[in-house]
Amino acid sequence: MSVDTHESSQPSLPPSIGGYDASFIHHYRTRDTPSPASQTTIAGPSSSRDQSHTPRAYTPTAASSLASSPSRPKYARSSSTGRSRARSQRAEVLDLIMAEEDRLRSRLQDHNDALIERVEHEIRCVAFALCPFSSCLADSPCHIVTVLCRRADLAEHRAQQAELRARDAQAKAQAHATARQQADVEITRLHEEMKRLRQQVEGATRELKRAEAEMDALEKQRLEAEQSAVTARESARQYRASLEAQQAREAGLLEGRRIGLEEGMRGFLLERHPPSPRANSESLRTAYQRGRTRGYEEGRQDGMQTERQHALESFERFLADHEEEFPELSQDRRSLYSRSDSIRPRSIGTPIRQ
Repeated sequence: MSVDTHESSQPSLPPSIGGYDASFIHHYRTRDTPSPASQTTIAGPSSSRDQSHTPRAYTPTAASSLASSPSRPKYARSSSTGRSRARSQRAEVLDLIMAEEDRLRSRLQDHNDALIERVEHEIRCVAFALCPFSSCLADSPCHIVTVLCRRADLAEHRAQQAELRARDAQAKAQAHATARQQADVEITRLHEEMKRLRQQVEGATRELKRAEAEMDALEKQRLEAEQSAVTARESARQYRASLEAQQAREAGLLEGRRIGLEEGMRGFLLERHPPSPRANSESLRTAYQRGRTRGYEEGRQDGMQTERQHALESFERFLADHEEEFPELSQDRRSLYSRSDSIRPRSIGTPIRQ
């Protein structure tokens, strides 16, 4: 591997790799500098060497610049002793420079070899880490680098595909998350709706139970009212039957009175015109029968009056107790009273309505 000597002679290199020693630079700067003529003379033999190893400070251009510098000391060319001394100094400086360049070149070569070995070792380590059972480990580093680059391209392609799939999966996951969030919102709304409907159902159930209780109470009251109505109708029927019987008895009593008056008038007429003794005995017998019948009728009439009074009092109490529930009974009572007042005596042959 070739090394650029111009780059190795630059003072910008670090002292540990390509720089000059501090003592050499101090010695070189304190030495006298040869004249341009001697520089031209000395530069001739050095040109036979490799131009890549010539220091940049001692090229012909640099020599001419040094010759034109006003600070460069001037030597007398007439003195041979001065020329020989300057020549010896220049030769010594050139030898030192060449030795230092050789030393630096060897150090740079060693450093470059170490770097190359280290790079190859790192390449082989990376290749072994990527494919420990590959057969390319015995190949050259360039081939390994090519294989690694190809595999790196494949890995990059797979990484890009994986990134695309990851983006698609992320988009799908985001869509699923959005759909799930919407589903959660819809489920929450449905739960609220179900809760509200459940509350309405509970309220309707309570109202239904209350209505059923009221219906049961009304049904019970209806049954009680029907039972009371049946009882009242039965009582009214009984009282009506008793009243009709009483009216029939009163009608019979009036009819008996009429018959008694007729017979009395007939007896009065017979007394005014007395019949024969035979008729007298018949009259006594007839009077006995009349008196017996009259006494029986009077006793029967007194009993009927008493019982009628008791029946009317009981009927009045019943009507007073049930007048609010059965207002039609008061009308029946007034009609019964009017009918009892309008009863007239019937003839003997007229049948009594039961």
